[in-house]
Amino acid sequence: MLWKREQREIRSSQAASRRRGLTLAELLIAVGVLGFMILGFSVILAQSQKLVVGTQDSMRANITAATFEQVIRRDLVRANRNGFLSIVDGDAPSLVLTVSGVQRSVTGDSSSLGSVVTYGLCENPAVPAADRQDKRILFRQGWVLSSDKGADGKVDTDQWEVDLDQLELTGSPTKDDFLGKVPNELRAPPATLDDVTNYWQVLAPGCTSLAFEWTSGQGSLSWQDTSHSWAKGDEWPAAIRVTFALSDSSLPEEFRKYKYEMVCPVGP
Repeated sequence: MLWKREQREIRSSQAASRRRGLTLAELLIAVGVLGFMILGFSVILAQSQKLVVGTQDSMRANITAATFEQVIRRDLVRANRNGFLSIVDGDAPSLVLTVSGVQRSVTGDSSSLGSVVTYGLCENPAVPAADRQDKRILFRQGWVLSSDKGADGKVDTDQWEVDLDQLELTGSPTKDDFLGKVPNELRAPPATLDDVTNYWQVLAPGCTSLAFEWTSGQGSLSWQDTSHSWAKGDEWPAAIRVTFALSDSSLPEEFRKYKYEMVCPVGP
């Protein structure tokens, strides 16, 4: 009995030894399979992260475009036809118009029932000189027209010492006076307190193109892309079409060339 018991213990010990571990070949195969699994998960994770970041950047660009559309549409629908409207074409496209409605200054404490608004492009000194032409600042410069208080058209304020009635009667200041006061450059992101103070003029940094077109709205819908000005008594355009593109290095390549387009009626 003792001998049989010893035999069983020996066989049990030998079986346990055989179950104790893997051979070297089996271990290498297991490590290889695990490595491939980790690599696969890493690739999937990296692609997912890239997709999420690209989607967030695209959403940010779309929000910027939507904000610009809301602002310029609100100004054009309140255009005052007793004043002026002017579109400038070329390398420095711009739009300037008189706007009716209650306006409050953002740089002072004045308010009025009218304003003059300009849209255009200016350089961004924060961008390398070689890239500044393709990454300009899309700005909105507005002036509250008030004879009570004003800064007489300084580019770092939004007040002009004249009221809308006086402008309508005398035709002065002219559109050229306002266009001569638009900013030549704005820094984005701001680097100094002065840059922060002037940041209210920035609508979108990194704008690669901007164009204004107009139509009379009569007959077939045709768009004119030439410079033109309208004053009191003229036949003003029925709508203005605005196209622009935003450059963001974080966006996917195909989105960097995408152009936004909006059609804004000119009222009332």
